[in-house]
Amino acid sequence: MVLMLLAVIMVGCNKGDKIEKAFSEYAKTENIPDYNGISKIECTDSLSFDELVAIPKIESQIDSIKELLDTKIQDLTSYYGGLSYAKKQQLATEYARIGAEYGELCVNDIGNDEPINALKDALEDLSPYRQPLYVYHLIAKVGTQDISYFAFSMGDDISFVKADDKLDAMRKNKKLSQFQDAMMNVIRTKFVPRSMLIDDIDNFIGNRNRK
Repeated sequence: MVLMLLAVIMVGCNKGDKIEKAFSEYAKTENIPDYNGISKIECTDSLSFDELVAIPKIESQIDSIKELLDTKIQDLTSYYGGLSYAKKQQLATEYARIGAEYGELCVNDIGNDEPINALKDALEDLSPYRQPLYVYHLIAKVGTQDISYFAFSMGDDISFVKADDKLDAMRKNKKLSQFQDAMMNVIRTKFVPRSMLIDDIDNFIGNRNRK
């Protein structure tokens, strides 16, 4: 979900020779025994972390959810006002709960830019030169075994992790982990509470015949 919010571009992946040379140096540094070269190099992803594109897009999505929730609150208030007295008594607790949660969200969210700032910091750390990050899958011959590695290439910077699959490699990449944590912070604090309230309001209004 986090990576789907990134702009994915599949260009500039023709760095096979450069990756293989860098991995040979990595094998020496890490003292990989019986290293016999690379049998496979495949570019699997090219990810753009350009703050100039990513941050405004996310902020626009946040604004859209805010506007939708405001509309839902108006619909909720209008619907509740049109109920019979008996129905109002029946639904008063739930109506009050939704209103209280909305008010708490508004109060806690005033001037709270920490998630967005955390995301900006992660983007800056990942790509200070606004260059895309290329992800490569490598199969290294180690003795008689085929060992899976992943390479992360940004400009002249290339790093390697031993991983069985791309998700495992992403988790082991500290910079990507920092970015994903920042992104999840934005989702958890800016998207999820409003989305949950929107669902609650829809359920409240949709359940007209509740006894």
